[in-house]
Amino acid sequence: MPHDNLVMYNATVRSLPLAEQCRVAALTGCTALTLTPNDYLTLLNSGITTREMRTIASDHGVKLTHLDMIARWHPKWEPTHHRGLYDFALISFDIDDFLRMTDALQCSSFTAIGTHAPEPIDLPEMIDHFGALCERAAKEGLRVDLEFVPFWGVNTLECAWQVVNGANAANGGIMFDIWHYRRSHSSDDLLRTIPGSKIHSVQLNDGKAELGPDENIVEDCLFGRRLPCDGDFKVREIVAILREIGGLNNVGPEIFSTELDQMPADAIASVVRESMNRALA
Repeated sequence: MPHDNLVMYNATVRSLPLAEQCRVAALTGCTALTLTPNDYLTLLNSGITTREMRTIASDHGVKLTHLDMIARWHPKWEPTHHRGLYDFALISFDIDDFLRMTDALQCSSFTAIGTHAPEPIDLPEMIDHFGALCERAAKEGLRVDLEFVPFWGVNTLECAWQVVNGANAANGGIMFDIWHYRRSHSSDDLLRTIPGSKIHSVQLNDGKAELGPDENIVEDCLFGRRLPCDGDFKVREIVAILREIGGLNNVGPEIFSTELDQMPADAIASVVRESMNRALA
């Protein structure tokens, strides 16, 4: 696979125990695995210590580098428009608790999301809060990746870039997820203008061109993604733009898929490795 420092984003292997997640990461050429706060606490509650988690990863040549995700960096974080569709407990950790987890795991970065309703936002206020988050993270030596999600408040590449560019924090940048990029109908022309160094991370996946009238975008996001180059998103065209601007950083698969959830570890590794080879060729 023609790329260094690949990252296995946790959703791709969410059905597997930690040791198997790390093994799949290694088999696909990834040197890092991300965790969610909920995953971390579940592992702790099962009796696995933080040191043991890091050892399990290290035994497979993998590091636990990134915690995904924090929402409560902005006071209007609650996604009230999605009550019943999303478990608030997954994103309710405050900054202090979240940073204690990144410290324990010895992470070097984390994802921030804007989960409020997708309505006109107070951009200067958003920039101020993101800047404050980046300042707090910088004291811990952490990189902050702002992810845009089409059904939440920071919902397009344009919005994410306005916030990141406005905050002008050395450790602040964008988490670029291809599913979010296509579903938000974000602009290729805009992407070409963004410095590649500000695309901190890239999540590869795919999907069908449009959702049907009875299909829910949240459910498609969490269960219906496809392997990169197995859908209609023209993934290699996006990869080409990212390569052109120098934005292919911390690249890896993030594939929320009920099909992958039902597959054994070796099969997941095989299909993901093959699809990543096609996407990054």
